[in-house]
Amino acid sequence: MKTTISLDNAVLEQLLTYTQAKTTKESIAKAIEEYILFKQRQELLNCRGAVDIEDNWQQLRDLERRS
Repeated sequence: MKTTISLDNAVLEQLLTYTQAKTTKESIAKAIEEYILFKQRQELLNCRGAVDIEDNWQQLRDLERRS
């Protein structure tokens, strides 16, 4: 998808430095990908404590060996 945006040159220079990308397009793409991964991690962390997992791996292993 092609999009035209206006960005502050100082911010863009910092982005190029941090991403170590060769082009502006590449640095923006990396920043967007990193932001998406960050938000996905936040969503996972927000689920902490919401799932109750039984620690019964030993019982499952014993059942598996009997089969």
